[in-house]
Amino acid sequence: MTTALLVTGLSLGLLSSLHCVGMCGPLALSLPLQGFSRNGRLLGILLYHSGRISSYVMLGLVTGMIGEQITIAGYQQWFSMAAGVLLMAYLLLSLRYRQRPGRSWLYRKVQAMIIHYLQHPTFRGMLLTGIGNGLLPCGMVYLAIISAAVTGTVASASVFMLCFGLGTLPLMGMLSFTGMYMKPALRRSLQKFSPYITACIAVMLILRGMNLDIPYVSPAFRVTGEAVPCH
Repeated sequence: MTTALLVTGLSLGLLSSLHCVGMCGPLALSLPLQGFSRNGRLLGILLYHSGRISSYVMLGLVTGMIGEQITIAGYQQWFSMAAGVLLMAYLLLSLRYRQRPGRSWLYRKVQAMIIHYLQHPTFRGMLLTGIGNGLLPCGMVYLAIISAAVTGTVASASVFMLCFGLGTLPLMGMLSFTGMYMKPALRRSLQKFSPYITACIAVMLILRGMNLDIPYVSPAFRVTGEAVPCH
């Protein structure tokens, strides 16, 4: 597990938290903590964020399985380039049309679960609300998932998503603990950074697959499984 992988995951999470505060801030602020003691409120907030981050790790585990099979098959280089191109295409289309996607069956189920536990507060509900929040559609989470998938192994993808979640924790945690919320104008300004982050990651994925032998940016892929001549 390289330091670059950990730093990249944490940095992406920290940058994404600017987007998260705007999109998920209302949910974090609506957690029903009033009926709990001071320690109970602290525990509820920790459970909520633990659930959210555990969802990211689970998503990393699933996408890591896919990425590992692609790597074993010898297509990691092309997979990285394709992921970057698709990510850039998604960004351009989203900027062009700006249409909200339809709500899927899973989204409606998760939303119903969150509403239920917001109306009936329990510690278990706080954890499940966090898990549900981590599964809701989010462009920055999709970006992290794609980045995790091209790491090549289940372990590295899971750790990447863990670091991504931890990177979102400082700002999201401060939001939960202090009740801070950004005004709509400031929130919209911060959300303008999201396309630039997405574009940077897309370019990095494309460069990574180009096999330019540039440390950390475009490392050389080592071909395994080559035939060894007999003597």
